[in-house]
Amino acid sequence: MGPSINKGSCHVALLWILELVVQETVTFLEKLPNLANPD
Repeated sequence: MGPSINKGSCHVALLWILELVVQETVTFLEKLPNLANPD
């Protein structure tokens, strides 16, 4: 019973980290043109 709960929470943690990385990457890519072409 324990391992399945740990496996589930680990899976959720990985999904959460992946989503966080994707959000950070999108934010970075959105800022990139502004850094390249400062008005």
